[in-house]
Amino acid sequence: MAASATTRASETLRSRPRTAGPDLGSAIDYVPADEFEELEYQPDELEFARRLTTDVAGGAEAESASSVGPLLARSLPPLTAEEERVLFRRMNFVKFQAEAIRSTMSQSRPSRRKAAKVTALLEEADAVRRRIVESNLRLVATVCRKYSRNDQEFQEFVSEGLLILLAAIRKFDYSRGFRFSTYAYNAVQRELFRTSRRASRRNQRFVLTPDEVLSEVSESAGVKGGPEVDHAAIYESLMEAASGRLTDREESIVRRRFGTDKSGVTETLRDIAADLGLSKERVRQIQITAIQKLQRIATELNLSASSI
Repeated sequence: MAASATTRASETLRSRPRTAGPDLGSAIDYVPADEFEELEYQPDELEFARRLTTDVAGGAEAESASSVGPLLARSLPPLTAEEERVLFRRMNFVKFQAEAIRSTMSQSRPSRRKAAKVTALLEEADAVRRRIVESNLRLVATVCRKYSRNDQEFQEFVSEGLLILLAAIRKFDYSRGFRFSTYAYNAVQRELFRTSRRASRRNQRFVLTPDEVLSEVSESAGVKGGPEVDHAAIYESLMEAASGRLTDREESIVRRRFGTDKSGVTETLRDIAADLGLSKERVRQIQITAIQKLQRIATELNLSASSI
């Protein structure tokens, strides 16, 4: 999940030629500003805006950015308030120009000259957007660190945070005078807070009963029998047959999770993790490995209710 989401976010940062040309049938989305109708850039203003976009990382490094590490390695220094205003103004203005040209073009027989102009404007807008993104990657990472409890969750949150950042860039209105970094930080934090809360509630509810898990082991291994099947008996037969094939840690975690140790209490991943000095995710991985081993053993022995 994290890799695929990060890959999607990464792909939006790449410099890709518009070989197919602009979509003349669809309006070009931008955030309007009153000044666009009469805006004329002075040479020094235009040079400053374009110079800011030359720092964008690209090339082979951008093509290989399919995980969190390479993406964050491409981060640039944060933008100043003035740099934010200049970049958002330029990005939306060139989109405004592109849409103005597109709206006058014939869809059946488009002018090649106008189509080339629209393409060039949109490529400039993409370059500006990439500059904004790469100057805010560390901001996303900071928020994700705040809410993640382990490295895997951090990577998942970064993937989601990058998509939130891209959405924030599309919606931000520079003409209102606010800082984009503040707007983006709040947007990412708000969504990740909600995601973190949902995950916490899910984890608190997710406590398997022994019968639920033993039934899953039995059914996945092809164990036959109806509602009268004694899953606990099947489990004990499996554990006896698994002697030497489960590690001590795997057996201990399985028994504690399913409440089949001496205490008879079903423990949560969090409780076991705290006791063993492991992460909750690591305990879950060990549990999955142990269950998969039990499933293979049950299949090998062709266990059924009548054989116990």
